[in-house]
Amino acid sequence: MAKLLVEKLQTLEGHRDAVYALTNDKNSTAFYSSGGDGMVVKWELGKEDGDLLVKVPNSVYALAYSSGFLAIGHNYDGIHWVDVATKKEIKNIHLGDAAIFDIKIKDNFIYVAMGSGELVVISILDFSIKFRKYYSNQRIRKIFFHKDLIYLGSSDNQIKILDKNLNLIKNWDAHLNTVTGLAIYEDTLISVGRDARIKFWSISENYTLLHEIPAHLYAINELSLSPNKKYFATCSIDKTIKIWDTKKMSLLKVIDKQRSAGHGTSINKIFWENDHQIVSSSDDRTLSVWSIQPVEK
Repeated sequence: MAKLLVEKLQTLEGHRDAVYALTNDKNSTAFYSSGGDGMVVKWELGKEDGDLLVKVPNSVYALAYSSGFLAIGHNYDGIHWVDVATKKEIKNIHLGDAAIFDIKIKDNFIYVAMGSGELVVISILDFSIKFRKYYSNQRIRKIFFHKDLIYLGSSDNQIKILDKNLNLIKNWDAHLNTVTGLAIYEDTLISVGRDARIKFWSISENYTLLHEIPAHLYAINELSLSPNKKYFATCSIDKTIKIWDTKKMSLLKVIDKQRSAGHGTSINKIFWENDHQIVSSSDDRTLSVWSIQPVEK
């Protein structure tokens, strides 16, 4: 069985508070971070220094990039739409005083997961609010698209599925605490939560639970599937990143401070820059870039 060799390539510093939000430009090596300091920073793989794009007064939990523009989830204010090249704000869309936990962009619409339990949909063309509806009396924490369906993870412990018209077509109690991450591999929905568990659900069998893993010591903050879907990564309040074999649903590698010079505090976000590199962010105010390479025995 293949094992993984993990190497830290970079430690990126400059934030003055915990880093809660990450997103990347899938067509380049650029990625973006923000957090408790309200600073939104552009980074390039291989470069040590970041470029400050804007600074907002409150913390940021969510970012999304699309075609040269960045949607910034400014807590207790709304969405800032920023031109990355000019560093100019194009529009500030006020959504009330609820925190924003996730942003996704699809088909000229911005989808916003609100701490109020609302899903808000905004047109990129004129920045008008096209739709907003409560799907929970607690926070919506995650938005995930697959084909014509929208999956929501929420703090009422549920996964909710919406059709393309945003009608709720299924919901169930999936975890013992907040659902914080979602991904799909073939016929399997993978979910993670603040109960520190990974769960695997059969899509063709009406989301029957196939398998679950007590994966971390404390809450899982994020789940990210590699572009080739061979691996997925989880990160946790327990200060570790774990790399998993997607098909076998098995643990391949633990990245922590002792073994890999990892983060010393809660790891809040991760994403795969490509099939062999991960970027992570932490309460320790830093970002790390990791090389993940298979080594055949």
